[in-house]
Amino acid sequence: MTIESDDNRVDFVPAADYDVAAAYVRLILQGGSVSPAVLLEGSGLSEETLGDTGFVSWRSLAAVFENLHVQAGSSVWLAELGERLNITSHGALGFAALTAPTLGDAMATMATYYRARITTVEMTLCEVEQDLQLTVCDVTGDPVFSERVALIILKVVESLLVAILGTIPDNAIKVSLARPKDADASLIRGMYRAKVRFGAEAYCIAIPASWKNMPSPLHERTVYRDNMLECQRLIERSNAFSGAAGMVSFMLRAYLDASLAGQDVPVRPPTLGVIAERMAVTPRTLIRRLKQEGESYQGTLDVLRKEYAERLLADVGFSVAEIATLLGYTEPPNFGRAFRRWYGVSPATWRRTKSWPKR
Repeated sequence: MTIESDDNRVDFVPAADYDVAAAYVRLILQGGSVSPAVLLEGSGLSEETLGDTGFVSWRSLAAVFENLHVQAGSSVWLAELGERLNITSHGALGFAALTAPTLGDAMATMATYYRARITTVEMTLCEVEQDLQLTVCDVTGDPVFSERVALIILKVVESLLVAILGTIPDNAIKVSLARPKDADASLIRGMYRAKVRFGAEAYCIAIPASWKNMPSPLHERTVYRDNMLECQRLIERSNAFSGAAGMVSFMLRAYLDASLAGQDVPVRPPTLGVIAERMAVTPRTLIRRLKQEGESYQGTLDVLRKEYAERLLADVGFSVAEIATLLGYTEPPNFGRAFRRWYGVSPATWRRTKSWPKR
């Protein structure tokens, strides 16, 4: 959606509604236990319209979920659906995650590009104590729908981890659920191979942080790159962001991912002016939007460069100079100065010690 901005330029406005891939509804209909007519009742969808659309409103999926729940009489349908909605059912997003270079990259791919399939949640990936944790947060405000989606997404991420790891050591992967134990607790626990904890503050799945640089045996550079780029195209076309900061972060991260994947990209990351043009706003408007959200272009770029520098320095296949180039620094000394500002030591020293300097 676009409107005229106060500086007489076409302005960027995120989509007014949240949506999900129609492929999810089509997969549910293929379950066979309940007729499509019953499942689609009250959803505003039909089998005919589903065949010609890429995305549907989250309210349509919520109606289908409720019809499934009524027919099943319990949450057993969640477990069954979670098994069928494995990582390969997620199109370009699923294949990009499966073929990422490392286990951490696979989780980062899910956290970065999930909007190519669903915009009803926000996903974040961060290190918490000794874990690398992916958190799923609802943005629709519907508590029933949000819980169901979160439970399924965590199952999908678990299937991704299983596909890469082969097996899951006991208690090594943890699923935390923001729901109390109830009559369906055993059904919900049975959805996962991971250790499940109820009553958490958020819906999360975590692996040991020490696993994040584990190479993926499924890594295919070309497949990873092509599917990642397709996710980028889908997200940019949908304007699937709640604010300017999200779009700026996405575009900068997309540049860094493309650089790491070996795509031919400009030497430097896209400037604020380039991003503003792609968002159909003036640089002045974008700066103002970012300031209102407590962010800035340079601050966002620094945070992402820091994140990617940590990941790349843990990979002995890259020299410090090569890492500087991949991060968009025209001169390696500029990367060295930035790294010292972040951690108080040089990149080479950090790599030799293989430990995290105190912040």
